[in-house]
Amino acid sequence: MSGAKSVTIQVGLNDLRWLEANGYNICVAKKIAGYEYDVVWQSFIPLPQTVFSWDSEYQIFVISYFMENAMVILDAAHTADVGLGEEITLDSALKFSVPTKGGPETGITLINQFGSTFPGISQVITGFDGKRVSKPAFVVPTPAPSGETVLTPVDSVLVWFQSDVQVGSMFKGPRPNAVEIDLAVDNSASWLYQNGSWQRIG
Repeated sequence: MSGAKSVTIQVGLNDLRWLEANGYNICVAKKIAGYEYDVVWQSFIPLPQTVFSWDSEYQIFVISYFMENAMVILDAAHTADVGLGEEITLDSALKFSVPTKGGPETGITLINQFGSTFPGISQVITGFDGKRVSKPAFVVPTPAPSGETVLTPVDSVLVWFQSDVQVGSMFKGPRPNAVEIDLAVDNSASWLYQNGSWQRIG
């Protein structure tokens, strides 16, 4: 799971014209092991070729609810940098400790002393413009109780087209005509969307 991962999305000309005319964006969601995709991590205006990438830079956060179509609104006071193989405590005052080594090497371990809350993960993603930004990538969809919760990022992303969508919005259920791109083994992949269907080309 270490190292940068890169995805190239190519769109056929006729499909591109239709997507542009109808206000569709390319949307990306990130996988957390054991959970369904549930946050629009990033979206891009469709181009003939779009490249995005990510690496293992994370933040953990907590919010007060999960609601379909609502936005993940982050509070800096309830957000902390954290890495894989680290554990971090959320105390009874809703403050994060300094992370320390602990828990599974491939996961982020939250020790929750606050009580019922909705933890989530932000991750750095780099768009075709080369800008690296940390965006909410996942929220646990049911309240996490006191105790230990392990969140394990997986190098798989879901890609689909959607109109009227905002980065950071929460969703439930499958996305229409989506493709799951698994980079657990490979560091890069290229996919073509043409005539309304997906095909891996590299």
